[in-house]
Parts: sequence; C-alpha cells; structure tokens
Amino acid sequence: IFNKASALFYIGEENKKFYKSFGVKESQLIKMPFAIDNDYFEAFNFDLEEKRKKLEIAPNQKVILFTGKLISIKQPLMLIEALKEIDIKKYILLIVGDGELLDECKLLAIKLNINCKFLGFINQTEIPKFYHLSDIYILPSSKEAWGLAVNEAMNCNCAIIASDKVGSSKDLVKNNGFIFDSSKVEELTYSIEKLISDDNLLEKFKLESKEIIKNFSFEKDLEALKNYFKKKSK
Repeated sequence: IFNKASALFYIGEENKKFYKSFGVKESQLIKMPFAIDNDYFEAFNFDLEEKRKKLEIAPNQKVILFTGKLISIKQPLMLIEALKEIDIKKYILLIVGDGELLDECKLLAIKLNINCKFLGFINQTEIPKFYHLSDIYILPSSKEAWGLAVNEAMNCNCAIIASDKVGSSKDLVKNNGFIFDSSKVEELTYSIEKLISDDNLLEKFKLESKEIIKNFSFEKDLEALKNYFKKKSK
C-alpha cells in the first residue's frame, strides 16, 4: 500500500525510518512535522508569580514538570527515584495527571523524601500554566510513539529531558536538553542534576527550545502540502 502512494508525509525521523523499512523511496517522502497550535501555548497569559506563590515554590527553586497518565510505560516511579540523591532545596517536582500508580508514586515520594506535589488531573485548557511555570519538562517513558507534551513544553520555554524511547526525542531534543537510556535511572539523575546546577546551561536550553519548535508548526505543515500540490500540478 505504501509503495502505491504518490507521496507519504512523515512526522519525524523515526516515522521516516518506519516507511523506509517497507521499501518506500526517498522521493516519495515529504516532511510534515507533528505539530500543535504553537501560538496558543506560547501566548498563554496568567499571573505567573501568583501561581508560584500558590504552589509554594521558592524563588530559587527549579521547577520540574511531568504530565501524563501515571501508568507503567510512562515511568513516573523512575522519575521520582531519580531525584532521591538531589538536594530537595534545589527543585520542586510537579506531577500533573492521575492513574493506577498514583498511590505508589505518593508512597515512594514520601519514602525517598522527594520535594514533590501531586496536582491530579488538570484540564487541557489549564495545562499551559504549568508548562510556563516550569524550567524542565521530563518525559521518561519506556514507550512513546511521539509525545506531543514535548512540543507543548518547548513552546512554553522549557528545557527537555526525554528517554530514548520517546519518538519525538530524535527530532526535538537537540541543543535544548538531554536524551537518556530509558532503562538507566542514573542517566536521568545525571541529566536533572546537570540542569538544576547550571543556570547558564539551563537558560541556553530553554531559549533553544523556543527556536527548535518554530520548525514544528501548522505553518510548516501547510508549506509541505502546498509544495506537494505545486509539484503535482506541473
């Protein structure tokens, strides 16, 4: 079926490899990056300082964010464990989401004395507030086809830490964060420690996120479609 198509639009490098593994030719492939409404997330407006006070976030604390279902493939327990040797005064972990591992996550956070707040399920319309609050967004999944939350976080000025099993990591995590082995908690710990201990590096990564995500937009998708139909009409 793939080879009968005049063109296939791929969302990222891993998707491109998938098509090529079925013998699809390079000439059939057109990049159409997996995108979200960048403008909506970037321009989201609210009182940032008021929100920090409400969540009792100290001025010097780095905010680490996880969003998603608390299920095994998202590896929230690994994220909590990765923080066990990091000074709790340096960070606060915000966990947005619900799921079958919630109670286990709470117990582990207490056991390891992790500076963590469980915020439960939050409607998508409110999620941008938490991205804008945060310095680092972490997606530690053991399996993730893409992970649009990475796109969302990058629009809100977050540095990124993602596992090597996150599909978008090959495209979106370059000079704006770290990719770690999804089976090695020590690599995740190292990445977190590196960012919360180096303000200059963290700021550099946050700014780079905003630049990278500009190329993963609805505008780029429309461009790809227009270019394809121009070629077809010739």
